[in-house]
Amino acid sequence: MAVEHWETRTLRHAQAEEEGLYKELAEEHPELKAAITALVRDHNTMRYLVKQIKQTLETDGFTEEVLQQFHALVHVDAYHNFEEEKILPHH
Repeated sequence: MAVEHWETRTLRHAQAEEEGLYKELAEEHPELKAAITALVRDHNTMRYLVKQIKQTLETDGFTEEVLQQFHALVHVDAYHNFEEEKILPHH
């Protein structure tokens, strides 16, 4: 199931970034604090969308709303990756 992929792969990866890479970057490059905060916000948005998708699937099954939420999730992730690539050269 796609939700499990997001939980076991993408969101676990996000948590590892927050606990490791992002902390290191913030310590080594304080000027990146705002960018790192935005990246964490992206992770939180993805967590929220996954939670909403799971709740909708449990109550209503696969609906147009779920499809729209998955589209939003993919777009947030794509933008996040684009923004993350901007700061990774610092590391």
